[in-house]
This record gives sequence, structure tokens and C-alpha cells, in this order.
Amino acid sequence: MIAAAAQAAGVYVAGQGFTLEQTLAQALREQGDGAPFWIVAAGAAARRLAGSDGAELVARVHAHGGIIYACARDLSSAQQARLPPGVELVQQAGAGAGDSRSHEEPAPVPESRRGFRLILRTCAALQ
Repeated sequence: MIAAAAQAAGVYVAGQGFTLEQTLAQALREQGDGAPFWIVAAGAAARRLAGSDGAELVARVHAHGGIIYACARDLSSAQQARLPPGVELVQQAGAGAGDSRSHEEPAPVPESRRGFRLILRTCAALQ
């Protein structure tokens, strides 16, 4: 069984030796289909979301009740502009708060502090 490198309270990290598909499979094994979970895409996983199959990956995660965050530090501004709808962008600490793209309403965040802190630490938005 593949175990995600970092996981806390329904938050899973892709890009630290694990693909988005492996991370999604891990989340579904542990959370069950339809239970809320969060995937943080860092490094190559974040860049992949801005690629040609990004929209399909986002749709698969959303279909199972998941929410995707991508680390802004791992994306050029052109890649950030190509992220499909439904990907929340986490800015680095000191780079300004929130997502640089507009949304009708913000995505839900994990209720546990530990899960929320993992999202921020993964993207270096929390020191």
C-alpha cells in the first residue's frame, strides 16, 4: 500500500514523491468516497494541474468530494493562469493573502487546525 508522505485530518500532499492519482487513491482508501478531503499539489503535481490533463484530474477529485489546493510558489504566473476552475491557490508567506484568482465563494478548509496548518506549511505560507 502506498502511504502519502504527509497526511493529517483529511489533508493529503501530492508532489512529494507521490502523484496526484496515488494521492487521490490514498484519500479514497482512508476517507471513503464522498467524505470531504483536501489534496495539496506541490512541485510537479502543481505544475501538472496547469497542464493539458489538469481539468480532468480536478474533475476526478471533485467527483469524490475532494478539494484541491496548489502551491503558488511552484507555478509561474502563466501556469497559475492556466489552472482549471476549482483549484485554490495558496500564496507564500508575505506574498499577499488568499488566492490571486476570483471565486464566487471560497473553498471549505479543514476543520482541524492540524490539517489547515499542513496545507499552509506545504506551500510555505506558514513558517
